[in-house]
Amino acid sequence: MSEVLLDGRLVTDWKLVSGALYRTAGWRLTSVPSLVDVTYVHGLAAVPVDIVDLVCRMAAQALVKFRESPDAIASKPVIQERIGDYSVTYAYELAYSDMELPKYLRARLAARFGAGGGQVVKSR
Repeated sequence: MSEVLLDGRLVTDWKLVSGALYRTAGWRLTSVPSLVDVTYVHGLAAVPVDIVDLVCRMAAQALVKFRESPDAIASKPVIQERIGDYSVTYAYELAYSDMELPKYLRARLAARFGAGGGQVVKSR
């Protein structure tokens, strides 16, 4: 967290404990619920080159499929194609899509960057 505003006023007497934001004086200035704005800075200072490459490849593949046919994105992938006496073989089961990473890659990214997800913070 880099900044916390309570009804538009900067407060500095807060503490982050186990992913929750606490303040001894509470989060209400009156009996009416207050508005709390949190500026949360996170992530990497620079996106690693291999991650930029991965995202660009995924976007490019999706664009190629879409240009072939708008319906092609949801279709099963072609695993074999022949030109002489035209023949095409589709995968029996869609194991992944352009926007879904294979298990091994998800595991590798989770090990590298952590497997944490989003959190919800509520006033008590």
